[in-house]
Amino acid sequence: MRKRILLILLSLPLTAAAQGIVTVPEKDCVWRAGDNPAWAAPSLDESGWQPFEAWRLPGTPHYWIRCHAELSSLRMLAHPALMVYHDTAYQLYLDGALVGTSGSPQSGFSRVNTYLIFPVKTRQIKVSQIEDSHMPAGQASTIAIRSFLRIPPIPASLPDPTLHLLAGDVHSLREHRDSLALAGAANWLAVTIGFGVIGVTGLVLLGLYCFDRTRRDLLILAFQCWGLSGGRGVVQMLFAVHVGIWGSEYGVLFLVTLIGTHLTAFCAYWLNRRPVPLFYKIVTALCMFNFLYGLCGLLLPLDAAYGYELLELRAGTFFTACSCILSSSLIAAFLPWRTVSPSRRPLAICCFLWGTVDLIFLLPLTASRLGPNLAVFFQDVQPRLLEVRSIGIIATIIALVMLAFRDQQRTARERAELAGEMHAASEIQQMLAPARLETAPGLKIEVAFRPMREVGGDFYLCRVLPDGRQRVLLGDVSGKGAAAAMAATLILGAASARNSDSPSNLLAYLNRALLENHLTGFATCLCADIAPDGIMTLANAGHLPPYRDGQELKIDAGLPLGIVHHVEYSETALQLASGESLTFLSDGVVEARSRSGELFGFDRAAELSSHSAEEIARAAQAFGQEDDITVLTLGFAPIASPA
Repeated sequence: MRKRILLILLSLPLTAAAQGIVTVPEKDCVWRAGDNPAWAAPSLDESGWQPFEAWRLPGTPHYWIRCHAELSSLRMLAHPALMVYHDTAYQLYLDGALVGTSGSPQSGFSRVNTYLIFPVKTRQIKVSQIEDSHMPAGQASTIAIRSFLRIPPIPASLPDPTLHLLAGDVHSLREHRDSLALAGAANWLAVTIGFGVIGVTGLVLLGLYCFDRTRRDLLILAFQCWGLSGGRGVVQMLFAVHVGIWGSEYGVLFLVTLIGTHLTAFCAYWLNRRPVPLFYKIVTALCMFNFLYGLCGLLLPLDAAYGYELLELRAGTFFTACSCILSSSLIAAFLPWRTVSPSRRPLAICCFLWGTVDLIFLLPLTASRLGPNLAVFFQDVQPRLLEVRSIGIIATIIALVMLAFRDQQRTARERAELAGEMHAASEIQQMLAPARLETAPGLKIEVAFRPMREVGGDFYLCRVLPDGRQRVLLGDVSGKGAAAAMAATLILGAASARNSDSPSNLLAYLNRALLENHLTGFATCLCADIAPDGIMTLANAGHLPPYRDGQELKIDAGLPLGIVHHVEYSETALQLASGESLTFLSDGVVEARSRSGELFGFDRAAELSSHSAEEIARAAQAFGQEDDITVLTLGFAPIASPA
C-alpha cells in the first residue's frame, strides 16, 4: 500500500509537467550516415533518408537526424525550449539555425544519459496553419541533430540510439526532467544504499587483509567490492536519476567495474583454498587484454577511435562469453560438493548464488548479440534482470563478508591459543638450556641465544662430566618454529644421559635417536670435551668449526645427524694453552643478511670471534637476522695445583 501511494505521489509532478509539452515521436524522424552542414536546411530533400526507427550502427562516426514537428504553440510561451536525450555528442538545429551543442564534436565525448534543455527564441519558431503533426517538410518546424558517435568501451553492449525529443516551456521541461530523476531515484535507492555498504565493506576487508597477509582472497574480495560500488553502484544511480556524466568518465567507471569482474575466478578459488586452474587464468588474461584495449581507445581522437572501438564491438560476443565463463568459476570452484568441508559449505552456497545471478544476466546478454530480435527482447527485460542481479550480488557480498568475519575471528582465536603455547614452549626452552650451563674449574663460558621466533632450532649444552671433563654441545636443527624446537629438545634430552660416551660415540647415538623417532629434517652438531689439563677432543656432524683466537680450527666436517644410519664420526684432539679462547657459532651468524642482500659472512665472523658472545650475537642480529643465532665463547685459564 505504501509503495502504491509513493508511485502516485511521484506521478503527480510528472503529469503536471507533461502539460504544455510537445513530444516528437521517433516515427517522425529520419536519419542518414555522413556529415554535411547543409543537411540542417529545412527545405532539404529527404528522399534518400531512412526512418530513424530502423537506425543501425553506421560505418562512420558522423550521422544526421531530422525530425518534423508542429511547434507554433511555443510562440505563446515566455521561455520556449527544446529538451533532448541522445547519448552522443551533437549539434542541435531548429529550421537551419544552431540552437546548442552537447559534448565535443572533435573528441565525440559528451554527457550521456541526461536530458539537456536548449532555450530557443520565439522568432526561430516557424508559424504553421496546419494542425496535423504528420506533415511534409516546409509546413512544420525542422529539428536537425548533427551527431558525432563515439562507441562506449563496453564490449557487451551496443551504442544506444535512443532519441527523446520534447518541446515546451523551460520551467515545464525542468519539472518533467526532475520528475523522471525522482522516480528513478526511488526505484534504485535501496540498491544504491546496498552498493554503498559494499564499498565500505571493501575497506573493512582491506583492513582484515593487512592483519593477515595470507588471506589473499580477502584482498581480491575487497577489489570486487570497490568495483561493484564504484562502477555498478555509482553508474546505475547516476543513470537512474539522469545525472549526466561525460562518456570518458563513464568508460573509466565501467572499466573499474571490469577489474573486479575479471578477478572473479581468483576470488572464488582462493575463497575455497584451491589453486586457480590454468583455463580460468587464460580467460582472465584475455579479459585483462580487452580491458587494456578499451582503456587505450579512450585516448584516441574521434575518427581513429571509431574504427578502433568497432573492432572491440565486433568481438563483444566473445568477451561477453568470457564473462560468463568467469562467473561460472563461482560455482566450479566448489565442485564436487562432497569435497567441500562442512565449515566452508555456507561460503559455497553464497558463491553459488552469486554465480547464478550473474549468469541470469550475462547469458541473455550474450544471446542478445546473436540477432536483432533477441537484442530487442533483452532491452525490454534488461532493467529487471539488472535489478535482480544487483540485489543478488549485494546479498551475497554481505553474506560473504559475515562469513569472512567468522573465519577471521576463528583464526584470531586459534592464533592466540598458538601464541600462548609458543610462549610457554619458549619459556621451557629458555629454562632447559641455562639450567644445564655448568662450568668446570679453569674455564669461563658465555652464551648468547637469539631465536628467530619465539622458539628456535638452535640448541646448546654445557655441563661437567663425572670425571671432571667439561662437555660443550652446540647444534642447529633444520627448519624453524615448534617442530625444530621439539627436535632440539629431544637431542638435549638424549645427550644428557650419555656422560660416559666420547664425543664421536655421542654423535653416533644422537644420529640413531633422530632416525628412530622419525623426525623430519636433520641437525648439525658439534661436541667438545675439555679435560682439566687443557686437552680438547672434538667430533663434528656438519656444524661450523669453532674459532681459536680468531682462526678457524681444521676439523672434519662429518655428516649431519638424522640423514643415514650407521655413521661413524672422527675425533680431533688438541691442547689448549693458558689464556686461549674458543668461539662456537651457529650458521645464523654467518647467514645474517642486510637489506641490500649482503651476507654477514665468514670474514666478519672471524674478525669478531675474539669478542664476547653477546657482542657477536648483537652484531649479527643488527646486520639482519634470518635464522636462530647462538654464540658460545670458552676461555681456558687453568688453576695452578698447590705445592
